Amino acid sequence: MVTVIIPTGKAHVQYLPAALASVAAQTVPCAVIVANDSGEPLPFAVDSNVTVIDVPAPPETYRRGMRAARARNMALEATKTELVTFLDADDAMTAPAIEILLSAWQQDSSKYIYGDAHTITTDGKFGTWQSKAYNPLELINRNLHVITALVPTAWAREVGGFDDEFEAWEDWAFYCRLAGAGRRGRRVPFPLITYRLHTGDNRAFGDTIKGDLYDMMRRKYEPVIREAVMACGSCGGSKAKSNGTGGAGRMAKQADTGGVALEYTGNKSGTQTMSRAGRTYKFSALRNFFSAHPDDVEWLMRNGQFRTVPKPSVPPIAETFSKEALTVGNPGKVEDVFVPEQMANDAKSARKPKGK
Repeated sequence: MVTVIIPTGKAHVQYLPAALASVAAQTVPCAVIVANDSGEPLPFAVDSNVTVIDVPAPPETYRRGMRAARARNMALEATKTELVTFLDADDAMTAPAIEILLSAWQQDSSKYIYGDAHTITTDGKFGTWQSKAYNPLELINRNLHVITALVPTAWAREVGGFDDEFEAWEDWAFYCRLAGAGRRGRRVPFPLITYRLHTGDNRAFGDTIKGDLYDMMRRKYEPVIREAVMACGSCGGSKAKSNGTGGAGRMAKQADTGGVALEYTGNKSGTQTMSRAGRTYKFSALRNFFSAHPDDVEWLMRNGQFRTVPKPSVPPIAETFSKEALTVGNPGKVEDVFVPEQMANDAKSARKPKGK
């Protein structure tokens, strides 16, 4: 079983019911721990599978991301399952998220698993966040994915959980900690959450201190990440290069091209090439997803370093969504874009002129 950890402060308690509803709608059961850092009891009842931890008031010096890191760490201490994932209180999981994560983990338990996201702005505009292919060296310079990922609980604990010195970007720092410990990630090209993009004080606050945050991220984690990479040749050493979304992006389009999605399971970080009948396939440990011609699948599989990737029952990711998709009276469309009714209501209300 998986535990979903959801921290919430006073500003995000209003969104928590939608987050909890999205977890309750998962296609596989999971435990939930809410780390309540609002300073007050939750104003609503929760299901029996939800454990609520009331986080004691932090030191006065703790701000924003520091508080979120501290709350997540308290929940991490209380986690009793082998695997854990994280969800912000103002976000929501897509219905098959845990199932997709578990399926990928069962195929390869040597890496933590992350994916893509839908996004929604405060004025109801939708988009997508396509995560980057995993590269520990690129992680030094930018965050590769949203916080929601499937991580072995033991790994999260061995690195000390979340770094509570960061006033923001504590999620990025957590995955830098994992990279510094030699733990690697793997992207699955499917949307796992709907990520709420705020335009208020929190985002402005992060922008004002971003220079300091970058400096601290590099100072604390660049040396240990580079050391871990050099100690692991198959993890992408000095020759490792960023390849963006690479084959994973093409894999998401397999239905359009008639190709079969394959995953390279070898550990060679340099680009490998195989050709047949005028078709050339390039892959590596850093670019492990690609689409193969149906006639070549059996030939490729003989190599022993590939596996087919089952296509989960996930609707395609749309680039944009019409305003009608937010209408509460049209639940089919709301479900199609993985937006819980509460999120749809929030977005719809945000577009109403004041006084109406």
